[in-house]
Amino acid sequence: VGHQACDIKPPVITRRPPFGLAGRTDTGGGIILSWEEPLYITETITHYNIYRKTTYSDYELVGTSPTLSFVDEGIEELTYYNYAVSATYDAGESSSAKLSIYSGIFGGWARNWGGAGEQTAYDVAPAPDLGCIAVGFSRYSMYHDSDVYIVRSVPGGSRLWSRLYGGDGDDFAYSVILDSDSNYVVVGETEDLATGDFNIWLLKLDDEGDTLWTATYGTSQRDAGMSVKETSDGGYIIAGSTGDTGSEQAYFVKTDRDGILQWSRTYSNATVAKDIAVVSSGGYIATGYTSDGPLGRKDFYLIRLDDSGDSLWAKNSGGAFDDVGNSIIETGGDGFLIAGNSYSYGIPVFSGIHLRKVDSSGDSTWAANYTAMSNYTANSVAHLQSGGYIVAGSAEISSNIDFFILALDEDGDSLWARLYGTLGTDIAYSALQLPDTGVVTAGVTFMDGSTDFWIMKFGGDVTTHVSEDARQIPASFSITTYPNPFNSAVSIVTAPNADISIYDLKGHRVAEMTGDKSGKSVWVPSPETPAGIYLISTSIGGKRITARTAFIK
Repeated sequence: VGHQACDIKPPVITRRPPFGLAGRTDTGGGIILSWEEPLYITETITHYNIYRKTTYSDYELVGTSPTLSFVDEGIEELTYYNYAVSATYDAGESSSAKLSIYSGIFGGWARNWGGAGEQTAYDVAPAPDLGCIAVGFSRYSMYHDSDVYIVRSVPGGSRLWSRLYGGDGDDFAYSVILDSDSNYVVVGETEDLATGDFNIWLLKLDDEGDTLWTATYGTSQRDAGMSVKETSDGGYIIAGSTGDTGSEQAYFVKTDRDGILQWSRTYSNATVAKDIAVVSSGGYIATGYTSDGPLGRKDFYLIRLDDSGDSLWAKNSGGAFDDVGNSIIETGGDGFLIAGNSYSYGIPVFSGIHLRKVDSSGDSTWAANYTAMSNYTANSVAHLQSGGYIVAGSAEISSNIDFFILALDEDGDSLWARLYGTLGTDIAYSALQLPDTGVVTAGVTFMDGSTDFWIMKFGGDVTTHVSEDARQIPASFSITTYPNPFNSAVSIVTAPNADISIYDLKGHRVAEMTGDKSGKSVWVPSPETPAGIYLISTSIGGKRITARTAFIK
């Protein structure tokens, strides 16, 4: 039987899709997509097709690209988008690589870091290069221990490095500062290194995240460091608590610049110190809460210490329900500003933001409450370069919890308030203004069954965009709404004679208007308009910006 040799070739798989599709929010407005060329292709790709859809629309072609990237500028901020990218060959179009992404804030940036499990950022501090550093914890799953998680970002928001610190047992970080040596000092609690239950854990890191030294302080009970500040002698003061839940004492630790203990003090039963400030005239002042206090279930707690840690005075304030001081700063004129949460002031049943200005003796000079028919929290307060203050916390609007950022003048009057959030739960734990006037905020976002670090940066007055990218939207092209939230009418300020559209969260247009020559307009919802979050949108020169406002009844 004769055999004839034949050349059998394997089938050629054509029209492979691209892979490695990734995206991020662009500072000037837009989403930058990038991908990799398909593997093992035998045909020439002429171009790539980019499709986009939202929760309320189908995929539509938004552009093509001959390269491995594309900038989609036709988007709105703080919105979920789905992208599909296909490759076009001579033989036709491939299937698509797909990506879901949440757009950020165009006047700055938004980043979320984490992965499976839980990641929460509790504090943020400036970095030497106008970037920032955020600290908190990471837990891969409920079956794993928690570790201190720290992320360092560059000014544009990209991650420079991230590190985990810890070992066997749970470890958490609650506070971070940039000290006078341009290093970072972090405080929290450690089970791994504890001699008892938990001990206070103090870490000093360089700008690359390498550990310079660590130290632990505490007792045989549970000890936690909630706040750390640098002192005038180059050392550090820590405020926190010691003892079991419900029977804690306020706990203060003073160290030298190398973390060596100089003194420690405990005060008041059933009391937790949550934040501390260094007083310019000497000594320290701290705030927190007292459980089963003399006035209610929890009372605001305020204590003044001298340089040796001895108590000069301590005071409680509040009402019949839960009142907690979360943050304190020194103000001008030998005064101090406390920010916290209160169920005693404002609308019963709901938590409200409570701000209290006190003099050097701890006596109140003014108090302000920010409440509504929902829960509001204030987790931190910091100075603005304009002389006012910025408060970070959360607001529950229509059963959705979002970042709530509030700016105040020196008298406690609201300058503006903003909500930033996803479709999940978002809580801001810390905010501060950087030297470039941008405000950076750190907290947590809950999406897809896990929590992530969520770090955002925006202009210091929200309408002044941080100059970080040559493709920045001009500063004059912005939207300001006030008051926000509102219950009858909201004033809108944007570019002169701009066309303005207002949408609900289902994408339905509920109102249209045109601003006057000064850029001002007013939206008065009709009586049948339901309470909720609305998007106010305007566009100029092909670029669109959007602001969120909350309508409450």
